[in-house]
Amino acid sequence: MRAGEHGVGLEYVRSMASLGYRLGTLDALIRLRDHGVDPEYVRGMAANGYARTSAADLMSARDHGVDPEYVRAMQAFGFRPTLDGLTRTRDHGVDPEYVRGLTALGYTGLDLDALVRARDHGIDPQYVRDLSALGYKDLPLDTLIRMRDRGVDREYVQRLQQRGLGRLSVDELIRRRDQGDGDPNAATRATVAGLRSLWTSRAARFVNWLRR
Repeated sequence: MRAGEHGVGLEYVRSMASLGYRLGTLDALIRLRDHGVDPEYVRGMAANGYARTSAADLMSARDHGVDPEYVRAMQAFGFRPTLDGLTRTRDHGVDPEYVRGLTALGYTGLDLDALVRARDHGIDPQYVRDLSALGYKDLPLDTLIRMRDRGVDREYVQRLQQRGLGRLSVDELIRRRDQGDGDPNAATRATVAGLRSLWTSRAARFVNWLRR
C-alpha cells in the first residue's frame, strides 16, 4: 500500500528497470518517484544527451528544475555542460530568458561561468538597459559587476546628472559612491558606522579589562 501511495506500481518498476534503474529497495524507488523522476523524465533527459545518469544526479537535477525543456533551451544557445553544470546554472537563476536578454543587448559568446557570476552579482538585462539609457552603453561585464557591487545604479546616476555633472567616468561614479556623494542616506550610514565602531571598541576594552 505504501508503494502505491507514492505512485510506485508494477508498471513504474518495470519501466525504470528497462531504463537501467534496477534499484534494490522499495525505499529507493519511492525516493526516486517522490523526487519526480519517472520514465518520461528519464527518457527526455536521455534524448538530450544525458543517458545512463545516476539516480542521485537525476534527483538533484529534477529538484533544481532541470528538465528536458530547460536542457533543450540551453543547448539552443550552444551550452552542453555536464548535468552537474546544468544543475548549478539553474540553481543560480541562469535560464533561457536571462541568456536571451543579455544576448539581445550584445553580450554574446559568454560561457556559463560568466553568466553565473553576472547573475550572482545582480546583473540583469534591465540593469544594463537602465545604464545604457543614461549614456553608459556597451560596458564590459566585469565593469558592470564592479558598478553593481559598489551600488552604482540608475537612481544614483540620475541624482548626479540632475546636479549637472554630466556623464562621469565609471571610476568617478564609483569613487563618488564610495564617498557618499549624491547619496541621501550617506550621513545616516556614516553615523551608524561610527557608533558601531565606538561600541566595538568599548566592548573590546571591557573584555580586555575582565581578562586582567
